[in-house]
Amino acid sequence: MEKIAIILTDYIKRNTKITKTEYEIYHYGFQVGIELLIFLISALIVSAFLGMIEECIIFLVVFIPVRSYVGGLHLKSFRMCFILSCLALFLTLESVQNLSIPIEIAFILSIMEEIIIFYVKPIKNSNRPVAEEQEKVFGKRLQYILLTLFIINSFFFIFKIYNFLLTITYTFSIIIISHFGGKVKTAQKENKCIKKKMFQYKYWNQ
Repeated sequence: MEKIAIILTDYIKRNTKITKTEYEIYHYGFQVGIELLIFLISALIVSAFLGMIEECIIFLVVFIPVRSYVGGLHLKSFRMCFILSCLALFLTLESVQNLSIPIEIAFILSIMEEIIIFYVKPIKNSNRPVAEEQEKVFGKRLQYILLTLFIINSFFFIFKIYNFLLTITYTFSIIIISHFGGKVKTAQKENKCIKKKMFQYKYWNQ
């Protein structure tokens, strides 16, 4: 993916005067865009195979914006992230098909999950540091997204659209699992950095 992003960015560079910072922005944008496009196409193929395209669209509408603000488990390579994302989609759709729970419980569970998502602190990405003011803006956007999803889910509950409600509920579950998985990975990384610094400190003070 990175090679394609570099080719596209170099093409823009040859035809337009851009700064180094703009080059990096274009490169990052192309890379993320290509990766997202590949995932979307794969998701639609998987959902079409399962006969659950509508549920897949709901999954994507919930998963992509909420996870982008809350954060989650990030792996080192696109291939591993891609596999993990496809697995998350597959597990959600399979759960909707085979793991039935009463609609009232599903609705209450979705509300509890939204509360958890609202109160958890976003995972900070060292590659994309965010200022405190931006964090507040992102927090407000997350509130609006969660409120909108609550209204949509309430509509599904009132009109007994079971599969769609269940899709949102299980998607929230995946987001929460991914978030806390990311928290654990970040904590492990920080602990390694602390141990490394302590070792270096002891080494130089011997």
